[in-house]
Amino acid sequence: MFTAMTRSKAWLRVLGYGENMRGLVKEFEEVRKRNFVLEFTYPTEKERIRMNVINRDMSPKERERRSQNQRNLKDIVEDLDNGVIHKEDLPQELIEKLKNYLL
Repeated sequence: MFTAMTRSKAWLRVLGYGENMRGLVKEFEEVRKRNFVLEFTYPTEKERIRMNVINRDMSPKERERRSQNQRNLKDIVEDLDNGVIHKEDLPQELIEKLKNYLL
């Protein structure tokens, strides 16, 4: 709704159907209740940096690699939770590197 309203030079017409359109209709009704005043929270500098990292340009191959790495990490955490592997099974050097990246 924000993009449509802020890009329109005069009239705005929105067409659609289905479940996604119901969400848009609800959003429109909220905007209309506020006399078409759009309100949003501007992200902090820290949030903008994170947004830029998350939404960076990546090739399809890079996106697939990221997805695979996320699945692998999830599997490792689940195996640790379930006692399938123990932290002692992981190389200490790798644990330290992960700590440095994640903290």
